[in-house]
Amino acid sequence: MAMAVFVSIITFTDPLSLLSCIGSCLQTKAAFSQQDKALRFWMIIGTSFWLTHNALAQSPTAVLMEALFISSNLMGYYRFYIAKQPVTH
Repeated sequence: MAMAVFVSIITFTDPLSLLSCIGSCLQTKAAFSQQDKALRFWMIIGTSFWLTHNALAQSPTAVLMEALFISSNLMGYYRFYIAKQPVTH
């Protein structure tokens, strides 16, 4: 996380740099979460920052990629923590 902040500081160009830094930091926090629920939560928040960044940067392919990623995370979060459907094997 410190490296993401450092790189953002030395390469800062505009407010988009802040969005990418925050998104990277949140996704790093997610990657080191010990619980699946926390991992999904922080990934959704971090991906939201990247989705906003990519939309403002007018990168349609990146927007599509992040939209698919956040959709997948939201579906998983819903399935495992909201719907609470029993797992059958």
